[in-house]
Amino acid sequence: MVGKTGVPSKNVPRSIIFFHHKFQFNLLIRALVTSLKRVKAGVILQDKIAAFQQMLWRVCRGNIYFQFKPIETPTEDPVLNIPVYNSVFILFFQGDALNAKIKKICAGFKATIYYCPEDMAERERLREYLMVRMEDAQLVLNRTSEQNHRILLACARNLKMYFLKVLKMKSVYFTLNMCNVDVKSSYLIAQCWMPISSVSSVNKALITGTEKSGSTLPPVMSKINTTDIPPTYNPTNKFTKVFQDLIDAYGYSSYGEINPVVFTTVTFPFLFAVMFGDVGHGILLTCAGLMIWINEKRINWDKTGEDMGGVIVGGRRIKCIRFADDVALLAEEEMILRDMLLELNDNCEQYGMKINVNKTKTMIIGRKVKKVKFLILNEATEQVDSFK
Repeated sequence: MVGKTGVPSKNVPRSIIFFHHKFQFNLLIRALVTSLKRVKAGVILQDKIAAFQQMLWRVCRGNIYFQFKPIETPTEDPVLNIPVYNSVFILFFQGDALNAKIKKICAGFKATIYYCPEDMAERERLREYLMVRMEDAQLVLNRTSEQNHRILLACARNLKMYFLKVLKMKSVYFTLNMCNVDVKSSYLIAQCWMPISSVSSVNKALITGTEKSGSTLPPVMSKINTTDIPPTYNPTNKFTKVFQDLIDAYGYSSYGEINPVVFTTVTFPFLFAVMFGDVGHGILLTCAGLMIWINEKRINWDKTGEDMGGVIVGGRRIKCIRFADDVALLAEEEMILRDMLLELNDNCEQYGMKINVNKTKTMIIGRKVKKVKFLILNEATEQVDSFK
């Protein structure tokens, strides 16, 4: 098909001629790479490839062969903490002079150079060794991920209990920080108001706490005469607590005044019945109330999150503010608000409702405002500085 002079015959198809020239080109490239003894390989940003390639070609005056291949998986920049895309490159050249120039060019473009043997067989052995190392590292990562998953699953079962314990510990330390310290006698001094009927129980609790902590100093409780107006305390039970919360929503009675909850307990159910005037509705509510009252001990009420969330305003803990068709959740910490939001989402799903993520906003009020991210149905809520 080819004559002695290397010219193809006229009757040879064009596809065979093209294959013949392509085969000669591959042989030429292989011979060129074999003749170039020096090899350098590394990684460079994809945005710098064009300038890097042009600089190598001009400085080396064409006496270099290089090849680039992009890396599909992005890596994180250790300085900027953003994902970046890199490319692998390999350079073939000859001579120590070009080696010194290429080192300076790679340093200028901040390319990372890796060890690459000049012998083909040695490069193949190094590649096999690295493949084995990568498989071992991947195996270790998979096992570590499985172990972390098992640990997190075990922690997730008791997460609410741990969270409640941390809140109780923080409340204890918060209360202790409100006390004054007597350095000489190593006492904690606290001033507070308490009902006269609870003096004996408080004194007993102090003695019990001293015995359990192993302290040798007995507690001392004494009455302080003051001209300040005492705060109002209204003792309630399970039945009157609902009516007391209703009264407190409008305002607190002053110290010494009559508590109107006694009258509200009688008048409110009567006025509620007058407003509706429906015997069937009243019978249904009465039956439901009786069933809950009879089976009170059997029903497993979830009280783990009862004392969680909310902010203290005027001595009251406010967890949420209800509007006509909106609800504002309040919390002092980010983790508490996350738990409240998840609980609200779970309750909505039980009744076939969904939270509108587009209308849900997050706002932080304080001296230091940081960026937070709350997810609802795998969608992030928007953080705003003001809300109307």
